Amino acid sequence: MKLTKMPILIIYGDNISTKHSKVLNEEVWRISLQNAKTFVNEINKNGGDATLIELPKVGLHGNTHAAFADLNNKEVLKVMTDWLAEKGLSRSDRPHTGQKNLIVRLRSHWSSRSFVEKTRQFHKIRQLERQLWHKQNL
Repeated sequence: MKLTKMPILIIYGDNISTKHSKVLNEEVWRISLQNAKTFVNEINKNGGDATLIELPKVGLHGNTHAAFADLNNKEVLKVMTDWLAEKGLSRSDRPHTGQKNLIVRLRSHWSSRSFVEKTRQFHKIRQLERQLWHKQNL
């Protein structure tokens, strides 16, 4: 089962009804949370590593279904980054280097190119280097 090979994180905000409701939107989220709990249990029962975090249970309140856009999004980010670190997925020891990394990769493929490809690649590298310089110096 492929889903048991990678850690899975599911996050829910609050104001989710715990009782059956005749209001469609309330019922959708109640059922969705139930399904998420079932999903996490099944994955974990089959040797996987799934985590369901209900934000109110970790002290964060007032979140919608778009927690990344809510006013307390930095606190939600902390919950997520803590989980990533716990799973060894944070990459804080080797952060993404952006365009600088792309320039190094482009240069490493230099020798196997034709003259026309080298010229195009050279101009692309120069353009990326100028953009990177402007970002760092302005």
